[in-house]
Amino acid sequence: MIIRGDRQSLEGKAAWILAENIQDTLTRQRQVVLAVPGGRSVGGVFRCLARENVDWERVHIFMVDERLVPQGHPDCNFRVVEENLQDIVAFPSMHPFIFTPDQEQAGVEAYHRELADLGGRFDIVLVGCGEDGHIAAIFPGYHEPESDTEDFLLLRDAPKPPAGRMTASIRLLLRAQVGVGLFFGSEKRNALCRLFDEAIPVQDCPAKILRLLPQHYIITDQEGCP
Repeated sequence: MIIRGDRQSLEGKAAWILAENIQDTLTRQRQVVLAVPGGRSVGGVFRCLARENVDWERVHIFMVDERLVPQGHPDCNFRVVEENLQDIVAFPSMHPFIFTPDQEQAGVEAYHRELADLGGRFDIVLVGCGEDGHIAAIFPGYHEPESDTEDFLLLRDAPKPPAGRMTASIRLLLRAQVGVGLFFGSEKRNALCRLFDEAIPVQDCPAKILRLLPQHYIITDQEGCP
């Protein structure tokens, strides 16, 4: 489903969609795992989400990606989550990725265990799309290495600074039931067009992962495409 409008109204709409899907999922299971990004696209959505009627005691929040910087660093993706949701989500239900220099892989393994303790998958995924069509830290042309890793991966050579990042894997994202993708700003219009171009494979436009989920919402302030 594609939803268009002006950015302010769309931030509220995205928050409502997330809240409705959280509450609907909670009618079928004890808790919900919501995966979110950082970045400029999501602050307004989080502020609107904080005003929605959600049973936050049953919601756990994970990051779809994180830069390899300490918590509190200006570039830390988790900051925008903490700044906007800390008053309504208890900290044990927030799950930041903990970066420790020279122990990054141990951090990934710890993050995997945290998610495994909650069922091993995301229920709902919110992502912002980059100008190049990337989501999380999965960039065009990126192919996951052959490994047994099903959940989180380390990147040392991300094409967008900083090069060091942690990301949810494609396989983990594809286990979600609901995906919400934000395409805000004229610089995202080309990525939006590529999203709906059937000739372009997922590897060249990772945002297409959203369209493979059972339920997905594409939210944009851009016209056209398709």
